[in-house]
Amino acid sequence: IKLTDADIKTAWDSFHPEVEVQLMTAASEDDAKALLEEVKKDGADFGKIAKENDKNTDTTYKEDGGKTKFDSQSTTISSTVQQAAYKLKDGEISDVITDSSYDSSYNVVTNYYIVKMVKNTPKGNDMEKYDKELKEIATNTYLNDSTFRNKIIGEELKKANVKIKDSTFADVLSTYIDAAESSTAESTADTKESSTKESDSSTAESSTAESTTAESSTTESSK
Repeated sequence: IKLTDADIKTAWDSFHPEVEVQLMTAASEDDAKALLEEVKKDGADFGKIAKENDKNTDTTYKEDGGKTKFDSQSTTISSTVQQAAYKLKDGEISDVITDSSYDSSYNVVTNYYIVKMVKNTPKGNDMEKYDKELKEIATNTYLNDSTFRNKIIGEELKKANVKIKDSTFADVLSTYIDAAESSTAESTADTKESSTKESDSSTAESSTAESTTAESSTTESSK
């Protein structure tokens, strides 16, 4: 994987440093609203409510008062909850956050979250400060791209001159080979297009130069 400046910039756009929060999960919107009403009362202790209120269905962070940390690379907290949390200032509590996912049987499950921001860390404008993290994000983007993976596998298969003799399995690697060939074709087309543009540009410059010379000669002759 050869990362470009554009890859790093894309990673930066979605990046957020680690934050510390407290959170609760509810099985219904009504329960979530009831929890939200509790934690927004004067002097309310979010951690205590998270531990003791049965409407909080979270089991992962409940015993620790809902405390957890995550950043934009984390997979334990859904991106919907993350994005809502990043907008909070220290001490702020979110409204009810609705998030849907699929269970093991591919049924849609809707959960409701309440998040209190404990410590938010704005990323600022210094990309170099997070160079390591951004490279990791950009690299993982490629690794999670099935088209990219298929292309690389196909290229390696072609280099190794892999052949399948059994006709029954003749097409078993076609996904990878086709991806590699498609990439090669696109690269060749881009190269030809670039060469054509350069050639056209060179021809245009030459024509302009010739025209300028002719005009100059005509002017001199007139004089």
